[in-house]
Amino acid sequence: MRWSRVVPKISGRLGALVVGAVCLGIIGHILRWRPDGSWALVSEIAAPAVIVALGFGLGASSLHLTGVANRLDSLDRVVHALAVGFGGLVLGVLVLGLAGLLSCRTVLGLLAIAGIVSLSRWRLLKGDLSRGIEALKTELSTPGLAVLGVVVASALLVPLASSVLPEAFYDSLLYHLEAPEIWLEQGRLAAVPTNLHLNYPVNTSALYLATRCIAPSVSAGTLHWFFLFATALALISIAKPVGRGIGLMAAALFVITPSTLEVAGYAAADLSTTFWCVAAFAGWMRWVEKRSPGMLVLVGCELGFAVGSKYTAILVAVIPVLAATLLIPGGRSFVDRLRHVSLVGFAALICFSPWLIRNGLETGNPLYPYIFESKGEFAIDHALKKEVGLRLENTVTPQRLAQHALYGPIEILREGSG
Repeated sequence: MRWSRVVPKISGRLGALVVGAVCLGIIGHILRWRPDGSWALVSEIAAPAVIVALGFGLGASSLHLTGVANRLDSLDRVVHALAVGFGGLVLGVLVLGLAGLLSCRTVLGLLAIAGIVSLSRWRLLKGDLSRGIEALKTELSTPGLAVLGVVVASALLVPLASSVLPEAFYDSLLYHLEAPEIWLEQGRLAAVPTNLHLNYPVNTSALYLATRCIAPSVSAGTLHWFFLFATALALISIAKPVGRGIGLMAAALFVITPSTLEVAGYAAADLSTTFWCVAAFAGWMRWVEKRSPGMLVLVGCELGFAVGSKYTAILVAVIPVLAATLLIPGGRSFVDRLRHVSLVGFAALICFSPWLIRNGLETGNPLYPYIFESKGEFAIDHALKKEVGLRLENTVTPQRLAQHALYGPIEILREGSG
């Protein structure tokens, strides 16, 4: 595509706004500018909005470049563009961290590259976004469903109000926002022996790091809130084959759940994990219809991003998707099903691999803190096999062994991830 045709089209548009925001972030970093007062409130919304716009642009460009976009309808394109784009930004930050090149300047350079990629395909991105909005309007065209849409929108405003306030949630301060600070101080994805939670896979913290490089004082809670909105879109998209209104009802039930509303106002990882999982389920359902290898790679990547956000995604998304791919014949031979499972698993492994490399190098245990023993000061007392052993009584019957085999790992992962 010739730049002479692209540049005039973006004048005064979102693309120029995003590039301008990244440039302001670079200038602000150089001048050590930390907004206060009303500017702080603006930055709490603007900085995450830049990450969202860059994520969508990068993801949509990737879908068009690989041809996967042709397999998706309008709303699906928006959902998967966000999932792939956020994952792409995360991978960029993680690669910088593994290379020991992590700093605000290199991260802002990464964001600038994402902006350039987005601008190079501005027409396609604009079309995807406008068609996605039209599809959403069609979903809300029935009066009854429009009322339900108002309920969802109203519920979304509650956590949005709290997400722009200074972060006060202990888990965010000691974990999700602490990790980026340590990484930036040391210029790499450093592990911390005194706080094992900082050594879990934390893809969302990589996004928080990028957000805070644009505006250092933001809590980035608004970015986590956006994952609630994106998950609602994914639920609407995933249920479209069932019938109009079903997805909207699913989104409403999810959004108005009290625990969901509570966590959406904090800088956490729960809703990002949920979004990548739901996006993967949506992609898998489209693969069942289209039977495209590219769709399976997309699903695998989204599963990998979900696991990189929280280990619990292995239980709630990876295993179900792999099992369904293997066990549902759909006119395929068993060898074909194995090949499809391998494709999904390999794509997921590639997208999750930065954490395997990091924890392997830093702690001696690529799946820290589970399964394997860790080295030196990172050695802990609750390796998975030891925890399961402690939960078993002296008299082990086949029934109790099966019970612990099923529920022990779930409890351990839940406690460790919580």
